[in-house]
Amino acid sequence: MEELSNQVSRLEFQGKFDEAIRISKSKYNTLKTDKDRYQLALGIGAIYEMKSDYQQAITWYQKAKGLSSNTAKDRAVANGLARCYEKLGNKAQAHQYYQIMFDTVDKSKIGWQAEVNWYTAALKRTQS
Repeated sequence: MEELSNQVSRLEFQGKFDEAIRISKSKYNTLKTDKDRYQLALGIGAIYEMKSDYQQAITWYQKAKGLSSNTAKDRAVANGLARCYEKLGNKAQAHQYYQIMFDTVDKSKIGWQAEVNWYTAALKRTQS
């Protein structure tokens, strides 16, 4: 998985998003663990988001969401989904995922107040 990750990262850095997606998708069903499939699905979602293909990004973030039962991982997925739904103009869905982010801020981390402020602004921005 590390080799695949490095290869995909190099392609992303070079701006070869379509090739990174093609390689990632071709490996997705060959992975043996949900952890690896989660990582790859999250990565594919992020690449689609970089390409501004928000609908495809949502599809892959949702796949990642289905493979996760870990709060930290769920936050990564919720953050991606919130951004994509907001870009698509779906304020209600974006608001739902920004609320998850707001509710799960780790207040034991340094800088947590800035994170709360950012998500407060995002919640205001996406209010119906």
